[in-house]
Amino acid sequence: MIKCLTVVVAVLLAPFHVQAGQVASVKLLVVVSDGVRLQEARITLHSPSTSYTAVKLGGSVMFESVPYDRYELTIESSGFERRQLTISVNQPKIALVLGLDVALLDIVPGTVAGRVVGGAIRKDTWIRLVPLFSTEMFEDAVDRSGAFSVRGVRAGKYVAVVFDETGPLASKVVDVGGADQKLEIGLGTGVIR
Repeated sequence: MIKCLTVVVAVLLAPFHVQAGQVASVKLLVVVSDGVRLQEARITLHSPSTSYTAVKLGGSVMFESVPYDRYELTIESSGFERRQLTISVNQPKIALVLGLDVALLDIVPGTVAGRVVGGAIRKDTWIRLVPLFSTEMFEDAVDRSGAFSVRGVRAGKYVAVVFDETGPLASKVVDVGGADQKLEIGLGTGVIR
């Protein structure tokens, strides 16, 4: 089974306001999709505005005395695609879990195909696979019979969400193992409005 590297957001970041002199601790835990901690990763935290840069190695790292600011966070590990994102450090303690995708060398992404059941399908209905532990979303239109076929899906855990112009209609957690798989999702199941 293909594994996906994960680093998850455990604390939501509040709106960003620079406050001179304030510092934070930023904790990052790197794990694979089955929850096993990854032992080797290179994590870089860099602020373009202050030139602050820190590099840590390991699967669980803590950056101490980080000045409040916006930072470019880069995570690298052999066998995984490099990930770079911007984070705001604006509270005393931050814990992050983010995801890296497995490097696609000889790995062929799969197809998630199936049906939406349990009601009438409107003309503009679609399904989106939102990753829990990686970065790339996948989607496809749902035809009037409820059929869909989402191609190019990488292995990992996703929330499948069915939408139309009124908003979300159904959702379901899906564990994609890298091979083609079937999915049936019922309208009105797991909907948060």
